[in-house]
Amino acid sequence: MSLMNFTASTLGRVLRLRLSVSRFVDSGEFDVFIDRLLGEIDRHDAPLVVLDLAEVDYFASAMLGLLVNIRQRVRALGGKLVIAAAPKRLLDTILTTSMDRLFTFASNVDEARRLLESK
Repeated sequence: MSLMNFTASTLGRVLRLRLSVSRFVDSGEFDVFIDRLLGEIDRHDAPLVVLDLAEVDYFASAMLGLLVNIRQRVRALGGKLVIAAAPKRLLDTILTTSMDRLFTFASNVDEARRLLESK
């Protein structure tokens, strides 16, 4: 059983990526996970993406790198990204590293979708 997974669904014009990442991950498996996730984003033209982190329990630097990679890919495609339901520990890490200026956050998926559709 994989310790990392995601599901993709559409909510109107919005692509929702719901990540599930455990605390204990292998770096090789993480690289494959990143490739699959970015490939899903690539399948959408100018995507509006909600990154749902409600089931994420992994907070090391690799996770921060993943968030930056997703942001870059979405922007390169002319899209927009909102992070939803980020766990407090992850938000604290993002604030500590001053990465909060790179992202838009929402407390839940519905709020994130409203933010994307209003832009």
